[in-house]
Amino acid sequence: MREALQNNKTVTRKRFEGLVRRFKCDHELFCDYKDVIDGYVREGIVERTSCDSLFNSQGFYLLHHAMIRSDKTTSRLRIVFDGSAHEDRHLSLNQSLYTGPNLHPNIFELLLRFRENPVAFTADVKSAFLQIELDLPDRDFTRFFWTDNLNNEPYILNFTRVLFGLRPSPYLLAATLKHHFEKYK
Repeated sequence: MREALQNNKTVTRKRFEGLVRRFKCDHELFCDYKDVIDGYVREGIVERTSCDSLFNSQGFYLLHHAMIRSDKTTSRLRIVFDGSAHEDRHLSLNQSLYTGPNLHPNIFELLLRFRENPVAFTADVKSAFLQIELDLPDRDFTRFFWTDNLNNEPYILNFTRVLFGLRPSPYLLAATLKHHFEKYK
């Protein structure tokens, strides 16, 4: 990180309370949102934050909101975690992170390589970013508020995996793929 982030817990908590008010008016949205978060917990993508790390002065809380696509039938709701949100005169998480070099191949050279062999393979990695594990200290910068019950106090979850929407995520994915391509050539 380039600079230390300011603690944004208070403003993020206030924004989460606004989301809870929206959930109370739209219970179906809450149920859909909860299903996504519960899936993240089951798959180990997020975990409940340990009490020890809450007293750590370092850390950052992500805002999140629903992106609803009525044209989709299977994954109608997607939760967007906002690494670019910030308070006035303070840096966002994305502003504090190093993007990393571009590891993507030149598209022209890539297309030419398709002509070198009679067969080409392509693949799509499901939830590619979420397949890459975050180091323990970095997880404190991916905290967010959540509640299983709209009448209870929220608690804090954090990501255990790289999430879409953070500046270094494309680099981390490309570097991980490159590493494994070289390792299993």
